[in-house]
Amino acid sequence: MRVLPHQKVSGCSVVVARVLREDLAPVRIRAARPCEIMSNFKEQPTFGIKSVIEQTSFESSAVRSFFSQWCKINDSIAPRFVTREKWESLGEEVLKRNKNGTRTLFIPKDLQLWEMVGVMECVDHDTFSSRPEIAIKHREQILALGKTFQHAGIYIAQRLESISKGRGIAEALAEELYSYGKTLASGTKSPESVDVSTIGTLLLGKEETEEVDQWLAGESLYASRYARVEKLEEVYPKEAEEFSEQVRRETLAQFFRVAEKAFALKQKSEEGVLSQGRRLHSNSWQSDTPLHAAFLAKIEGGIKKEVETPRRELVAAMFRGGLELLKKNMGIRMMPEDIRDELFHAWEGREIELYEALRIDELRENLEWVRVCGSTESIGAYEHEIIDTINQAVSLFPHGDEANNPSEMVLQQCVNCLGGSMLGGAFLSEVGIPFLAVDAPGHSLLFVLRDDGVIEWRDMINSTKGIPLDDDMFEGVTIADIIAFSEHPREKGMVLRPKTRTWKSRLYWIKKQEQRNLVIFGPEYGQKIQVLNNMGNALFDEGYYDRAREAYEESIAHDPVFSYPYYGLGNALAALGRDEEAIEAYRKAISIDSGDSDFYHELGNTFLKIDRNEEAIEVYRKAIALAPQESDSYGGLGDALANLHRNEEAIKAYRKYITLVDRDYDADSMENIRGKIRDLQ
Repeated sequence: MRVLPHQKVSGCSVVVARVLREDLAPVRIRAARPCEIMSNFKEQPTFGIKSVIEQTSFESSAVRSFFSQWCKINDSIAPRFVTREKWESLGEEVLKRNKNGTRTLFIPKDLQLWEMVGVMECVDHDTFSSRPEIAIKHREQILALGKTFQHAGIYIAQRLESISKGRGIAEALAEELYSYGKTLASGTKSPESVDVSTIGTLLLGKEETEEVDQWLAGESLYASRYARVEKLEEVYPKEAEEFSEQVRRETLAQFFRVAEKAFALKQKSEEGVLSQGRRLHSNSWQSDTPLHAAFLAKIEGGIKKEVETPRRELVAAMFRGGLELLKKNMGIRMMPEDIRDELFHAWEGREIELYEALRIDELRENLEWVRVCGSTESIGAYEHEIIDTINQAVSLFPHGDEANNPSEMVLQQCVNCLGGSMLGGAFLSEVGIPFLAVDAPGHSLLFVLRDDGVIEWRDMINSTKGIPLDDDMFEGVTIADIIAFSEHPREKGMVLRPKTRTWKSRLYWIKKQEQRNLVIFGPEYGQKIQVLNNMGNALFDEGYYDRAREAYEESIAHDPVFSYPYYGLGNALAALGRDEEAIEAYRKAISIDSGDSDFYHELGNTFLKIDRNEEAIEVYRKAIALAPQESDSYGGLGDALANLHRNEEAIKAYRKYITLVDRDYDADSMENIRGKIRDLQ
């Protein structure tokens, strides 16, 4: 049985559709002669998978600080970093329950990537002790990924004779994928590596081969190939499999040929032989990375993301624990008394938690009964009633700007927009109503999906009734597309561009000229990366720039089409004096969402800081075009122009700054600008 295109496995994109032509011309495959293989290299280049696998990230103090803070804001677990000997002596007691209700998680500083799977499993089993099937599900996902890595190694090893250029790269990749996959699947690290010739003799079934096809090729190329094979099967059924195999070999040959060339160009660049390569873009706010370097970065980034899945899953396990903590510990005592007593008849002056007050278990049972006995319309109507009840209850909590993570919400008994989305989403999940996490610029929302095909736009900190979505709200995206995404959510998310005036008016905080996108994600995944981003913001505001960088990079490691972590990362890197890296982070934010004036403003500030004044001018003017009533970019523009002795233009920019600046709050900066004008006159 074939794996259909919509049944996409995680998606490493090792052989990635985005860098290969979808309609490959037939090529003649021949075996590579030894003298041809990697003859241009002093040392064998490989994708950086081995170094990623062997990393011991907790040896970094910044990583330990980040992880400790992450545990603190999400759960009652406190990590304790110990020696390897101490950790191994604990056996299965690596998670200890304390008398005060807290838990201590023992972690060796040299914890290997693959060992994080066992730690994650331990945390999940403790969190979901009454529902072990949840912990088992996450463990099974890691085991399945391990099998996929193994199969990918076999898949490449079996087709080495079709690879002439870049065969050495292919051999190394096959060995590393197979060995790491075996380690993940078995839970133990093999002391010996397996030779690629041995890997190539292992059996791989038809279904497993097609799963690897999809995993390696990516969704677009796989779907194109599948359609071509389907057409061929209708006419020449016996030749279809032969054609599929030919395309597999051609694709691998082309990919590793391109990879070898990219590595050669990279080496020349490093040796100074190649000073300039073909650049990706010409605008200063777009990447100026040479194409060959961008190719390698993209592929290695895809590999790294998949290989580091255990680390992300350990972070996710803490977040899941936080959601459980949230559901059990948000009470109703902080709500307005009159509304509380009216909404929760079971109150009667008792201290009860919101879960009990909402009668979540009863709502779930009632909904299950309606789904069995009721019509589609009655099911949708009852779901709407439940959604309203949860929305209204969550909106009654006091608002707190910092209440966007479980521990702060429980401590303060208040929420902000993200906190409301997490709490409301947690209750919806308990009842059995699906939803998507939505990142609106500067705000967190939910899209709640009903059985009758209606999707409700929900702001959980606003008690306004849900708004049904329709096909006229977004450019090029229909309700059916959103429903299909919810059934098989992609980690990157799905970008929505609002098009109706009514819809845009609901995003009232966005500056008038800015054209901003919404991004939808799967529930846990989307809210987790939002919490990581907010954690980075909090650490940055407190001056912990290196810890903030770790939080932003952890959010980015999930590879979402989410611009804010890149923007925050740029701010953290700039504060650390790593200006060139900051520039690339700002550029990445802009490439995801080109409508935010703040991204251009901070990029302009960084260009100005390192005396790249022409680029700063270009970027500041882009920021001004998006937000002409914001004063700051005019000040930066004036500074860049003054540095180039374009005095009249600089004075004009400074004077515009003075007309827009808030005189009550920025009197000192306004006087400073006036001094600059006097100096230029």
